[in-house]
Parts: sequence; structure tokens; C-alpha cells
Amino acid sequence: FWNGVIHYSTRDCLYETGGYYQDHYGDWNDQEPGLVGTTRAVNLEAIGENVTVESFYTFSCLGEDADELYYNGQCGEGCSFCAMNYTGDQVGVTGCTVVDGTNGPASYKYACVNGSAVMEYYADAKCAVLAEEVNKDSCMTASEFNPPDDLWAGGYLRDSSLIVVVGAMSVELGVSALHDIYLPVYANYNDADAELDFKESDLAGSSAPWVPANASQEELALYENAFVAQWARPGGCLAEGEGGAANGDAAKASPTNFCYEIEESSAPSPFVYNLIVRHYLDPATGTGPHRGALPRHRFMVLDKIAGR
Repeated sequence: FWNGVIHYSTRDCLYETGGYYQDHYGDWNDQEPGLVGTTRAVNLEAIGENVTVESFYTFSCLGEDADELYYNGQCGEGCSFCAMNYTGDQVGVTGCTVVDGTNGPASYKYACVNGSAVMEYYADAKCAVLAEEVNKDSCMTASEFNPPDDLWAGGYLRDSSLIVVVGAMSVELGVSALHDIYLPVYANYNDADAELDFKESDLAGSSAPWVPANASQEELALYENAFVAQWARPGGCLAEGEGGAANGDAAKASPTNFCYEIEESSAPSPFVYNLIVRHYLDPATGTGPHRGALPRHRFMVLDKIAGR
């Protein structure tokens, strides 16, 4: 699940990540997108193979006078939902950009004109002599990519996907002072109430629904120090396991209490995702934990087979 190339440790924290990853600055996977970690099994029956994943973007003009330019990225087909929304200033498209004007315009910038997003081309290098305006508020293709089977199966959140992470409670085991795991979504960055984050304490009791009815005392002890976390599309959280709420009251042990539902409006399918885990301070050393001392997480990406 984890790949050392993306580990980095400060003096107090160790961060790990898993899922879709692309190394733009190093040489991991030749800078091509890939699935982090060791793939245990891939089954494409529910999702198909040889898929072309398209990403879309558009520009829009918002505000009372429709004169505030926004870049909308990570959009689904048709751009009805876009997970990334930044002002034109934030993405650096409203300033004057100089280009080689030997065979055409010498500069350009993006702007809102009469409520519509346009790309303005200029004959000079200072964006002063307007040569042409091109409409940019349509839905445009940002990229087309044919992911390998393991990345398609394990690195994308589709309209029926469920992500399950199983791991050990490192705080309870005494190897870290804080432990959390989250799935970052651009649309939720500035909304504290919409964060898809589990602290270890939030997951206390999450393994109880999955304890086998005939579990031995030794097995029960293992479940006490384990967690099961889920991220799913609405209505997609896993139901109770075989053991029911054997080790806790029914309300606390319900799997849906340990599952975040992710709307298409914040993460349009197929959504590139990764999971980030943070461990803070080794209680014994008072510094960032060593990766070799931490129990490794395992995750599964499941999709419903149509008609079943």
C-alpha cells in the first residue's frame, strides 16, 4: 500500500500517502501516473478495462456583475460539476502573458466580457492592442488518459466506488501520539464541516461490526486494536459484518458511523483520489515516528456490479 518514494519525515511527523500518484519532480514511475504501493489483486468485472479517462475544465464569470473570472477544473463530462474552483488571479490567467508573436499574437490574457469568459489575444507584448477574442466558457477537455488496470481499479473514485481502509490503532499501540487519515477533496478545503478526515479516536469501535461470531479471545484482542474506515458514494457504505455489534452497543458499532459519503458535486466521477495518513511523535523518542515502527494500512476499492 505504501511506497517509500513518497514518504517524508519532519522532526515531529511522518506522512504517508496511497492511491493515485504522479511524481512531477523525481523519477518515480518515469513521472507517469501510477498506483502507490503493492497491488494485491485486481478484478475489472464491475468497472471494465481499456478505459479512457477524460478530465474537463471551463471558465465562468461570477459575481453581481458577472465580471469575476473563475477557473473550474476537475470537472465531469459536460462540466455540470467541477471539484476545483479558483479565481482567475489564483491560477494566474488574468495577467498579461507574453508569447512569441512572430507568426501571430504577441500576448494574451483571460477576462470577463459582457458576462462571458474570453481569451483576449493582443498584437503587442503589453496586452494593449486587442487582436481577437475567443470564447472560453464552454466545457473543454483538459486531458485524456488510458490508465493501466491497477491504477484504474485503485486510483479513481467512480459513481459506485467504495474505499475501505483497514489498519492498526497506532496511538493505542503506543507508537505514535496522533494518528489520522483523510481523503482530500478540492471542494472541501475551506469547509471544516466537510472534511473527510478520521482521527484515530473517531474510529474507536469501528472494527466491532466485523468481528466473527465465533472469534477466539486472541482474535478479539486483534480487533480491539484495529479500525475499519470507509469513504463511499451516497448509500454505498458497507452493511454490518457477520458479528454485528458483538463488542459494543449497536449505535456506536454501526459501520455507517465510520463512513464518509462523497457527493458527485464535490468529486465528479471518475475522481482521481489519494489517501493521506499522518503520524505525530513517537512517544518513546519525542520525534517523528520511524516508518519501520508503524503498522501498515491496507485498503480496498470496491465497485458494485450492475444489476446485482
